Amino acid sequence: MRFEKFLYYLYYKNKTFGVVAVPRSKLDIFAEVLEIAKNGTTKTRIISQANLNRKLATCILHLLADLDLLAEAQNSPISYCTTEKGFRFLNEYHYIQGLLNSE
Repeated sequence: MRFEKFLYYLYYKNKTFGVVAVPRSKLDIFAEVLEIAKNGTTKTRIISQANLNRKLATCILHLLADLDLLAEAQNSPISYCTTEKGFRFLNEYHYIQGLLNSE
């Protein structure tokens, strides 16, 4: 618990480090999960690389699978893979991010 308090202090309270955590939007999280799963990956890797807890990751993975942005592979070490629709989403997401960041 002490380590968690230290991280909270480091990211949210202490301005001397120059690090301020910015909450991610749902679209940012969706895009990050789809980026991680581009070449196929496991749920554990998605959780660790996207910095999600297991419960939230499970909800997001099911939602992305229901929207056909992510495919679940049964009986395979590679559990999740981005679909064609997911790649189109990523292209549009990056395009919009580029428009917003260019100003």
